[in-house]
Amino acid sequence: MLYEELLEKVRSAFPRKSIVISEETNLRWLTGQTNTFSIILIKPKEQYIFTTDGFADLFSNLPYQIVSVDTSKKNAFLDALKKYASKPLISDRKIKIRSKLAGRRILELRERKLPEELKLLARARAITTRAISKASKYIEPGVSEQEIASHLEGEMRRLGAERFAFDTIVASGKRSFYTHILPSKKNIKYGDVVLIDAGATFKGYCADISRTFCCGENKDFDNFSNQLFRMNEEIISSIKPNIKFFKINEIYKKHLLKAKLKYLHLIGHGIGIESHEMPDAEGRLSEGVVFTIEPGIYVHKKFGIRYEDIYTIKEGECICLQKLQNLL
Repeated sequence: MLYEELLEKVRSAFPRKSIVISEETNLRWLTGQTNTFSIILIKPKEQYIFTTDGFADLFSNLPYQIVSVDTSKKNAFLDALKKYASKPLISDRKIKIRSKLAGRRILELRERKLPEELKLLARARAITTRAISKASKYIEPGVSEQEIASHLEGEMRRLGAERFAFDTIVASGKRSFYTHILPSKKNIKYGDVVLIDAGATFKGYCADISRTFCCGENKDFDNFSNQLFRMNEEIISSIKPNIKFFKINEIYKKHLLKAKLKYLHLIGHGIGIESHEMPDAEGRLSEGVVFTIEPGIYVHKKFGIRYEDIYTIKEGECICLQKLQNLL
């Protein structure tokens, strides 16, 4: 079971210690639940979830002992922790009892995904790419960016998204130059470039996918798109196990500099329970690490083109999560 494996992953990282998990994202990672106002305590041989009666049922199938907390009493959670915790005590964020912070280490543990996590990420990716493909059919003159976004988000919901990893981006014409901009009431025109950036969340795991389309014909778009795909292929082929993320970004910048194009954003980022997480620039792309690669070409006062997908290192090779569809 995924949550048993994650529990043991955390426990093995902190031998002979007790750790308190109270940060919302880490709670979601370890339980699959959100907004439960709960706290986890992991001891060397026992583990507890402190929660209220209203949320206790949500954790009944998880490998934790449930401790009901009466929140009408002042410092109820803190008192419960003091009763059950043992020293040395560490926490993923500061609490009002003697503890050492372990937030950075928890983020590092989240970095390398278990096989079940890879399946969930692949499912989130599949939902997103299918929804973008369906929404792109509505791109035609006179349709607004907001209408395209509405079709896209509705399709993600229909395919099983529980929520969206971030605000959906649909930008057309000159607006597509701006890397992160919300859909507007602007109507799409013939020849407009239409950039879509979206992400479904499935069972807590996020996708982040960018695709760029053209309404009708646009020779500049065709030329730059071909250039972008060649660039993307060369960047992917340069990714070897344990390479540092910033080195991939340097390769991307060199491509842009050679083509006299603008560098507006990093080549990618880690992804998992959050749409942006570790590894950071100094992090290494090792086995099980999941990350995006998102090269973009941006021509001021004309358009922006971006292609973004999700990758991992598996058996010494950089592969797109699309190849993991047979695991679903």
